[in-house]
Amino acid sequence: MKTVKTIIAVIACLMAFMLKGHAATEKLPINSLPVNAMSFVQQNFPNRQIASIEKEMMGDSFEVSLNDGTLIDFDNNGNWDAIDCHSDAVPANVVPAAIMQIINDNFPGTLVVEIDKEDYGYEVELPCGVFLHFNHNNQLLGFD
Repeated sequence: MKTVKTIIAVIACLMAFMLKGHAATEKLPINSLPVNAMSFVQQNFPNRQIASIEKEMMGDSFEVSLNDGTLIDFDNNGNWDAIDCHSDAVPANVVPAAIMQIINDNFPGTLVVEIDKEDYGYEVELPCGVFLHFNHNNQLLGFD
């Protein structure tokens, strides 16, 4: 009997660990988005509407989906963390100027379709599927 309880406890712990990686989300009304996140969307995506807002139940981020499919992740303070415009361009004023200069010099005419803030700096995706990695000083670290 003790062995069965131990097995059940181990399974429960494993399931909880696995579910943590797939945190449940809660759909929220538009007015629940932090003011500076709302301003960011209005300023940088003026011709698009917010389609939905989801908040991770166990996390500290909002995922905003726009009516064209663009996804923007914000932290609880309303600061953007990731922007995925799929095949559209991330607004140029969002991408640090030094990063845009490196992209323009090495990939002329190429758009940035996704940008993520990472612990080391930024990860930028180009339409061809190339990911560029930049440090906090906007220096190119590498690509894949």
